[in-house]
Formats: sequence, C-alpha cells, structure tokens
Amino acid sequence: MTLLTATEADVRRFMRYVVVLPNGCWFWIGARSAGGGNRLPYGSFSLVINGHKRIVRAHRFSSEVLGKQPCPPGHDRDHLCEFSLCVNPECIEVVLKKVNGERKTERRRGRETSGMERALEMYRREAH
Repeated sequence: MTLLTATEADVRRFMRYVVVLPNGCWFWIGARSAGGGNRLPYGSFSLVINGHKRIVRAHRFSSEVLGKQPCPPGHDRDHLCEFSLCVNPECIEVVLKKVNGERKTERRRGRETSGMERALEMYRREAH
C-alpha cells in the first residue's frame, strides 16, 4: 500500500485551508464535495500525482501525508471527532469498514446535534 506523497509546497497550500478550532479540530475551509451514502460534506484537495492532477479527500491527504497512516483495503478513515470537515490527523483513525459503520450507528443514537453542527458552533463563537 502506497501513501500519498506531497511536497512542502503542497503541505503549505493545504494548511492555508485549515482553521484550528478550540476543541482541536482542524476545520477545512477549502473546496468540498458530498460524501458517500451519508451525504455529509468532505473537504477536497487537488494534488499532482504521477504527473496528473487528482482530487483527493482532504482528510485522506492529512491522514496519509501528515499522519503517515495507511488505509488498507476494507478499512475507512473514521473521524473520532464526528466532524466530516475535520482534517486533523489526530482526529482520524483507520478502522475496519464494519467498525466505522457500527460507530456511526452508535453515535447517532440519542444525539440531537451532529459532530459537524457542534464544531461549526465552536467556529462561529471563535469568529466573533
């Protein structure tokens, strides 16, 4: 399994789109795209790979380039903070797809707000 590679310039450009929240999450303020089945937004980041421009998920870039965490087949990157726009590699854990699905189900039980709503509220408070 090969991790994404990036130049120092790529990392500097990536970090221009990061706002550190009081809870430690790194809020991605760059380009976004809808997620898979859950339709949550995820950050998107352009990167040149083998001479070709590619768009990768921002949390993947962070996890692989900054956190040096490979994500083998059959695994997902789980946002421990429950915030899909967080790109802090410390908030991202590589787990089996089954475990990620179970965690999502468990987190939804008894919650009135999502991780994204809680993180955005922190961002709004910090911005004022």
